[in-house]
Amino acid sequence: QAVVIVNRVFEKYSCKIIEGDYKKGYTVSIENGNGYITYSNGVKKQIRSDVIYIDYLRSDNKNLYVLTKDNGSYRYDVSDMSYNKMPLSTYTQDMRVVQGGEYDGYVVVKTLIEGVTEYRVLDNNSYNSYFGMVINSFSDLTGQIDDFNSKGFSYTVADKTYETFEFVYDKDQKDEFNHESTSFIKLIRNSGQDAPFILATDANHDRMKFNGLGGTYNVEISIDSDGEFDGGFLFNVTKMDDLKSFYGYKATLQTNDDGTATAKLIKQDWATGDVIVENEEVEIDTELYAHNKLRLFKNVNKLYFYVNDVLAFYVEGDFDNEDGYYGLLCEDGSTTFNSYKVEKLPY
Repeated sequence: QAVVIVNRVFEKYSCKIIEGDYKKGYTVSIENGNGYITYSNGVKKQIRSDVIYIDYLRSDNKNLYVLTKDNGSYRYDVSDMSYNKMPLSTYTQDMRVVQGGEYDGYVVVKTLIEGVTEYRVLDNNSYNSYFGMVINSFSDLTGQIDDFNSKGFSYTVADKTYETFEFVYDKDQKDEFNHESTSFIKLIRNSGQDAPFILATDANHDRMKFNGLGGTYNVEISIDSDGEFDGGFLFNVTKMDDLKSFYGYKATLQTNDDGTATAKLIKQDWATGDVIVENEEVEIDTELYAHNKLRLFKNVNKLYFYVNDVLAFYVEGDFDNEDGYYGLLCEDGSTTFNSYKVEKLPY
């Protein structure tokens, strides 16, 4: 009679499912439209189907990022394969994970929102919020991000999926904004109320002053559903009660009935406002929710105002060179600011 010898040790472990340990390393791949993770011990698992991009953060490989064909973007926790949607999910057309940098990595997403394509940068390690950096393309991502970060103070907001901030000026109401906000800003002037404005504040909520000798002020505004806007910059403001009573300057753009706009530079001497220069024939984009970019460049006694990269006016004069506050304003109706950035010149 034959003797059957059973290897109980082999029998015990042959039925055990071999798992992978992400801490020991892994790779990711896309095969036939499916996203996979392959651990260092050879274990391979499917993560998601209909995947067009997948990558992980080398400095913290617990975080894995996936973009699907339906424009859904996800962040996976590889330790348990749980996941959540990223803030611009459904708007994301393409994605790149950027290794290194101030936060040990970034995620850049190419978004398409209401016909506007932008390359937005997510950081802060959690990648659960959009903090406002917009770059030009997927080329030289590290260089673009480093260049953006090296410019010092910057404030950029864009994304109609977030909350709308509505400011109506009230002396008893806070009239500054913190430059760390993460949404676009909409200023609305209601009937019978003073025109709203906002001034930049630092992290301590103290108003920030800007180098009076020079600098660049960049803002991108959108035309509202009524096809109108009337707003722009405040700068070198040394004292302020409301938009009728302050010392400083404002550069504004106001839509005309014929599809053009009027650009103005106004010096405000408390209750008196004097128009320094005016251009009534500025070409703009008047499509619904169209973006129009304004740029003000001041260098001692020279001032340039650009609309969509075209010079709207240039003026020389004895401008007040005292450091002052800066911000945004709406003079009539409503004005939506999609982005805002101030850069100091090295004086």
